Amino acid sequence: MSSSNQWFFAHEGERGGPVDVQTLAGMIQAGHLPAGVLVCREGMKDWLPANEAVVTDKKTSQPSTAEKPDRLGAPNKLAYTLGAILAMTLTGNVAYSIAQSKKHQKTIAIQDKKHKEETSNLKEADKTSMIEFASLQKENQRLKELEATYTRNQHHQIRTISDLNASNIRYIADNRNLLNEYREATNRLTRLSQPGKETEKRVRDANQRATLAESTASAVKKKLTETILQAEAQAAQLQKQIDRNNASETLKQQEAELANKALTDKLSSTVTQLTAASNQIKNLKRQLGESPLKIGTPNGPKPPVTQDYFAVIGSTDNQFNFAVINKGSADGVKVGDKFRVVSHESLETVAQLTITRVQPMIAVGNPGTIGIGKLKPKDLVYRE
Repeated sequence: MSSSNQWFFAHEGERGGPVDVQTLAGMIQAGHLPAGVLVCREGMKDWLPANEAVVTDKKTSQPSTAEKPDRLGAPNKLAYTLGAILAMTLTGNVAYSIAQSKKHQKTIAIQDKKHKEETSNLKEADKTSMIEFASLQKENQRLKELEATYTRNQHHQIRTISDLNASNIRYIADNRNLLNEYREATNRLTRLSQPGKETEKRVRDANQRATLAESTASAVKKKLTETILQAEAQAAQLQKQIDRNNASETLKQQEAELANKALTDKLSSTVTQLTAASNQIKNLKRQLGESPLKIGTPNGPKPPVTQDYFAVIGSTDNQFNFAVINKGSADGVKVGDKFRVVSHESLETVAQLTITRVQPMIAVGNPGTIGIGKLKPKDLVYRE
């Protein structure tokens, strides 16, 4: 077989051949090679598509009129064969194109269906998002209402605390007035001067009532102080609970109401006790009368006693060696102040008291090396 009838082909980066023209046509017709596959044979300068190479070959292979008639048959047969192959190839390509078109349409239909499903899912998701957005708006509105309620409750608690502070100031003033009345009653007792057993009995009774009144006033004062501290602690605790649990407004309001009720009950009880102490002091005044009496043993001369004493001893502590007087920082007492203590019985100076601790209504002092046992409640305290 002549090498001029052997063809080479190049497809998808690979080369094949040599094959004869019938084999090449069969591969194109079977769909193994496209109709425009690049082909080349000996004597060709460039690679050409199969359909163009066949036409070119047909033109170049026509014999001249000078050739013999028996040599014209082979090229004509080759041309006819390639033409038939090309026709069949074109028919196969059309069928292949139609099949690919149907396949493409089917793919488009599947993609369109998928797109519709995705669109439906997006619509459902959008609908869900709208529902969630509406829910969030409602929740936001509810939180705003809770915040407004919390603000109102907070303002109410602030007003309540302000009212409690005002009540505390009033109670302190009332307590101070009661202590002043008690000091006046004590002054009257120190001025008692009539001798006799009846006088001594009256003095003892007066001393007992004064001691009772002093104890009652001290107890009331202590309880009032505890009540005030408890009220402040409860108010602080309540404020902390309000700041910490801003989502539980109903519970906080109930706790605030319970705390306020308990505080009101305590303050009411304290007022009742203060009123009772005040009535007791008033009764003591009525019993003592206006005539000055002298406290102590009526026998024997006594040194003159000035009436401008500053305070009196309220209580003593033998274990820690200190005494408490009934004046505090509200009366100008400061740490380091020194006071002279005079016995209310013998009217003699018994100790010098140095103030070590001061509160608004009372002060604590130390008598130094002198035993605290020499000091007794109701001893007179003078400024140095």
